[in-house]
Amino acid sequence: MKKLYTLLLSLSCLNLTAQVNLRIGAAHTPSNSSAITVGFDYQRPLDSVVRIKSIFVPGKHSFFYATPSVEFTGGNADAAPMSSLVLQVQGIFANFKTKRLAITKTDSITTMDASRTVQTFLFAGGIETTQLFNIINGVVEAGWSPYYQSSTHEALRYTKLYFGLQGGYKFWASQTTVIRMGGLKSESSENVRTWIARAKGSFSADTRKIVKYNGLDAGLLFNADVWYDLVHSRYYHRLEGVVRTYLTDTKSFDMVYEKGAGAPLFNTGDQWGVKLNIKF
Repeated sequence: MKKLYTLLLSLSCLNLTAQVNLRIGAAHTPSNSSAITVGFDYQRPLDSVVRIKSIFVPGKHSFFYATPSVEFTGGNADAAPMSSLVLQVQGIFANFKTKRLAITKTDSITTMDASRTVQTFLFAGGIETTQLFNIINGVVEAGWSPYYQSSTHEALRYTKLYFGLQGGYKFWASQTTVIRMGGLKSESSENVRTWIARAKGSFSADTRKIVKYNGLDAGLLFNADVWYDLVHSRYYHRLEGVVRTYLTDTKSFDMVYEKGAGAPLFNTGDQWGVKLNIKF
């Protein structure tokens, strides 16, 4: 836990104009035990970059920006399939269409055409480990995702797609990793001191506040990630379904079901529980 506190302290020193999400909850784990779960992620989302127009190099039809990215999930007991820590530096290149916008009868400016899809390309490098730091993978990644701006694509605005390739090296894994039970058990076929090569696809949907009744706002979320291990010809997956109740603009309450886990464990167990989300 001392390592986790150190990481949280370091996170608090980062530029908080990026988005920090903190998650605290209780779960029923794969080994039929109860656990307290905690998670957070830190990243500058594309929405905020477009809005504040900072830390990127503009071009005529594109821009580039870089951001640190931290994603952690874990907890006590065998609180997983959520045990993971991914530390990355991400570079994101966005390419978009432009249009002329009249500002006076005689003058106009060129601006991003918000009615068109923005093509984004991700380049990242960092490490994958667990809350116990008993696995260390060094991984680089490149991928593509469309970013939907316009209300013209009303249904698409609530979804996200991503396709990418990951490569790297498994530097170290504890000898006890493979015999751990429940959500902390590693089910990856990737061996220590060998190369890592994966294809990854992701899909998510968020209805946001689709239900409004007597001051109650609620919605549904779905996330699906699939990895294909190119070295061992094996698939891994993670699925998540959420019923979210919005308490305020920065706080929400989730009822969650998860099946499978992401890197580096790729655990196939399932877990359900509740979470309180706080956005900073």
